Amino acid sequence: MLKIVHEGHMGIERCKNSIRDLIFRPNINSDIKNIVENCKVCMKYRNNNSKEPLIPHDITQIPWFKLGTDLFHFDNKIYLLVVDYYSKFKEIAHSTSGFTSTSVIQHLKSMFARFGIPFSIVSDNGPPFSSLEFKQFMSEWDIEHITSSPHYYQSNGLAERSIQSIKKLLKKFKKSNLCSPSQLLMSKSIRTKLPVPIDNLKPKLTELIGEKVVFKLVPNGPWINGKVIQIDKYPRSYVIEGEKGGNYRRNRKHLITCASTTSRKNNYEQPNLNLNIDKKSTRSGRTIIKPKRLDL
Repeated sequence: MLKIVHEGHMGIERCKNSIRDLIFRPNINSDIKNIVENCKVCMKYRNNNSKEPLIPHDITQIPWFKLGTDLFHFDNKIYLLVVDYYSKFKEIAHSTSGFTSTSVIQHLKSMFARFGIPFSIVSDNGPPFSSLEFKQFMSEWDIEHITSSPHYYQSNGLAERSIQSIKKLLKKFKKSNLCSPSQLLMSKSIRTKLPVPIDNLKPKLTELIGEKVVFKLVPNGPWINGKVIQIDKYPRSYVIEGEKGGNYRRNRKHLITCASTTSRKNNYEQPNLNLNIDKKSTRSGRTIIKPKRLDL
């Protein structure tokens, strides 16, 4: 009878409600539960388990002590991300052909040469991190390798979240059409294998022509007003026109840019307050103005 009730492969509670008004016998609820739980069809199509509570990683007190790493794709390139668990500092390296265990190890060695060797690294079980070569590298360098469970990305949550942040930055930078980060940092293009003009390798200083500045005629003298009229051919050297005339050449160190002020002009006319009133004066000379009354 119980198997007939479960022919529609309903759940435990549905089966209990269907047979509750028909028959009763001891332990009927437990029997229905065993039948449903041992049904192969129900087991095949049952829902996924509920999410387990997250187990947070140990909070490190030392920078570059514990690192998270992962690979991600962006704009037809593959990137290697390394993030520090203490400071959230991120390092990335890109490749157009893909990452193998050998290339990942080379990039990690380059980072370790700059910042030191960490105590532990957290990664997933991708081919570059699960190979025998990478395991030997971790063992030789005395680094604990912690891997997340397959298809359970939450274990490497810091690296996954950092990938989202890096992708957003790359998308914004690509849309903004600005200079590269190295150009913004060094104020010039860097030399690569591609040909580059020599002039592009020279740092470009901020243009100051026409700006009002204050400078000193002598090192111990007072600051006086002037205006930049020319950038000299020598580095950080400018020609200044003094407020009383004369041109002076000064270094950028000896110039202070004045705060820009916007002159506001009154674009309205003052109302004419002159009234056509007969003016009379007293003996003492005081002008008498008659009161203006209602025209009744």
